Amino acid sequence: MSKEEFVKYFRMVWNQNKAKGLKAQVYFDDEMHHGYLQKHADKIFDGCWLISPRSFESYKSRFCVFVHDALLETSESEVDPKTILGSKWRPFYAIAEYMNNAGFGVVYAIPTTKNGRLDFDSLFKKDYSGISWSLYFYQDEKFFRKNEEEFFSRWNGRGRPTYRKDSWVDESVEKGILQLSDEKLHSLLLHEVFYTGYLKTTMRKVVTDPYDVDGFLLSFSQKHIFPIEMKEKFPVYTDKERYFGIDAGRIVMLLRICLANDSNALYIVREVDRNRDMKKWKYIPLSKMIMSAGWQLQEGGRGMVGGSTHTVKIPYDEFSDIEEKTFDEENLKKISNLPSDVKDLVRDYKRYLNANYW
Repeated sequence: MSKEEFVKYFRMVWNQNKAKGLKAQVYFDDEMHHGYLQKHADKIFDGCWLISPRSFESYKSRFCVFVHDALLETSESEVDPKTILGSKWRPFYAIAEYMNNAGFGVVYAIPTTKNGRLDFDSLFKKDYSGISWSLYFYQDEKFFRKNEEEFFSRWNGRGRPTYRKDSWVDESVEKGILQLSDEKLHSLLLHEVFYTGYLKTTMRKVVTDPYDVDGFLLSFSQKHIFPIEMKEKFPVYTDKERYFGIDAGRIVMLLRICLANDSNALYIVREVDRNRDMKKWKYIPLSKMIMSAGWQLQEGGRGMVGGSTHTVKIPYDEFSDIEEKTFDEENLKKISNLPSDVKDLVRDYKRYLNANYW
């Protein structure tokens, strides 16, 4: 298989905005493992799908699905998630408990084929029958296998996959993907195949407002967990303001996860210029996004399932540069509690009011 085959499949299922967002994730992962942030490499963990069956009460039945990042060979014996996760088991256990505490059903999905290899000829024909999926559910501090047919029998309606008809006009998107390692390409593809190939094509299930969490950042103590969103963006500059436009749905989704845990989240931006050349990495905590966001929604781009999105303006100056010390334990601890950080910001705003208007 070649990297061009991965790109060909990604062009089938991703619009350009989705591809740009994933490119930012990959570059950040590389920065964490091989760049100036590599001392924090053990603090980063892959994200998950957020899905729920369509119903009048779908908001009560949300699941987070973590997809194993490698394709396994079909075996007679049962696969143990703890064994295949290896050194990642402890941080994953902490994240599973964190998401469970937020009211999500936690699922670990493991893909297998007879020979442990991808068949791109079948993928290009939208045939996913050669890939099997084993689902493990988190309950009472351990994972157990559940019958997939029985689980999805409770999901109403029949869905179908969406394939992209729009093209990628930004050449840097394909160029960036071709530079990825084989391991990362497999991880990205399997993550997508779970949704498009398994959930929508094989099981034919309808889902309500699907989203994905790009990743999680954990302190070494694992007491502080941050869902993270990563995007590639350039700021908007006018005579009166400068800002980043952020998907409003992302903010609501992060709040849904964080409020139950009194935790914060991080929005990370790979800032680029109009030519898509890298300038710097920047970030903002969810607490500061809430406090500084404009209240008028703006028309956005295309979302992950093809519909138009709406964005809110987040002032550019509220974002901070990511430095090597940004993810140090003490700094993560300072901003880890969302309610507490909001109260600190309120005190700052009161001082600003007193200094400038009273």
